[in-house]
Amino acid sequence: MKTILLIEDEVAIADTVIYALETEGFEVVWCQLGKEGLNTLRTRGPIALVILDVGLPDGNGFEVCKTIRHFSNVPIIFLTAHNEEVDRIVGLEIGADDYVSKPFSPRELAARVKTILKRALLPDSNTEIDARFDLNADKAQIHYCGQLLDLTPWLICSLIHKFGRSEDAATDDFVEELRNSLPKDFSAKGELFVFVDECHRTQYGKLNETEGAKFWLSVVTELKNRGVQDIFIACVDGLKGFPEAIEAVFPKTVVQLCIVHMVRHSLNFVSWKNRKAVATDLKRIYQAASAEEAEQQLDAFAETWDGAYIAISQSWRRNWARIIPFFAYPAEIRKVIYTTNAIESINMSLRKVTKNRGSFPNDEAIVKLFFLALRNIAKKWTMPIRDWKAALNRFTILFEGRMPMR
Repeated sequence: MKTILLIEDEVAIADTVIYALETEGFEVVWCQLGKEGLNTLRTRGPIALVILDVGLPDGNGFEVCKTIRHFSNVPIIFLTAHNEEVDRIVGLEIGADDYVSKPFSPRELAARVKTILKRALLPDSNTEIDARFDLNADKAQIHYCGQLLDLTPWLICSLIHKFGRSEDAATDDFVEELRNSLPKDFSAKGELFVFVDECHRTQYGKLNETEGAKFWLSVVTELKNRGVQDIFIACVDGLKGFPEAIEAVFPKTVVQLCIVHMVRHSLNFVSWKNRKAVATDLKRIYQAASAEEAEQQLDAFAETWDGAYIAISQSWRRNWARIIPFFAYPAEIRKVIYTTNAIESINMSLRKVTKNRGSFPNDEAIVKLFFLALRNIAKKWTMPIRDWKAALNRFTILFEGRMPMR
């Protein structure tokens, strides 16, 4: 009897899945937390397949999947209410074998489980790996049984992490040769794929650079070189190194963390049945009249929800210094300050012009397309920001001496 590991926090859904799988002759081990599931996978007997929810109380299912892929090649099916196209793509890219959206058919899920397990019974392609693989370091190519492999991020990650932990000496020799032959950054298939050592970061193309402090510092510095003299308030969405880069180039700038992104991040920890109640209590925090009242509401939130979702209050307290700046402004202009909706709207418009294009010949083609798209988008900017006059008056007082009088 094969054992299925189910990592799902909602009892009703878990009961449905367990009944469907046990009817098909499977044994099901159920865990409600990601850490509990990881520990079970490491310590229990052989697990044939993992069914994994994305929105877990103690973390994100995508991160759990990544962790599993570091030590196991067990098949994984995501079972989640996250049904956006980008979520499905990310789930499959990081190593899932299938992605099922809620609401779902229990019988269909069981059928998918059986199909994936049938594939797992095919002859193991890892045997005689030293004879079947041919590595050409000069051309950055790998052939398997005479066929040229498409060096996708997941394939490289599998070679490094799965085969690198094999008990077979020939396999380990091959992986060691692979590691030594491939430089930290090598290009395969032209500019389309860049491999970063140990698959810690996978990128496509030159445009998608590492979004660290150094990268953002160069971006903000270029803005200043192009003529931006001052920034009063910068609303950011939690990008690593971005606030520090802004404050380094524009030291007087107030950095505000996007409340919408904080709420979204918080709800990732919450089961579906509690989301509405948690969102209502979070609203009391960011709609408070002052920072002091907001802190009191955060304490009340922690008393109510820390027993189930302690990570939420910890996240808000950790980022509190960047959450509260907007409380210094009247309610009618706070919305302009504490969300990144304006830039999110632009990003969505840009995605619309690229989603139907499978590839681009080079980076310049993408830049030209974005330039034309932004020019068309700008034609729609005919209405002023709501309550902008009130905002200007407030800014003139708060940022005296910095506000241009023109």
